[in-house]
Amino acid sequence: MVLASVNEGEKVRITDLSKSNHLIKRRLLDLGIFEGIEVNILRKMPFGGPILIECKGNRIAIRKVDLSRIEVESSR
Repeated sequence: MVLASVNEGEKVRITDLSKSNHLIKRRLLDLGIFEGIEVNILRKMPFGGPILIECKGNRIAIRKVDLSRIEVESSR
């Protein structure tokens, strides 16, 4: 499953960032988002807009196309 397909309010664990653009991956790592960390999908903007995620209390909006390259798993 990819991060862009997760529903609002769901918590997931990031399993693979290797398919991301290296600049996006670098930026995510700078923001503390790496493999194994849990993120929460707060809001999906309409018409394919950015998606607001929360990680360790930080809220970050990321383009849907970039999130479609991040693999995740459910974190129950």
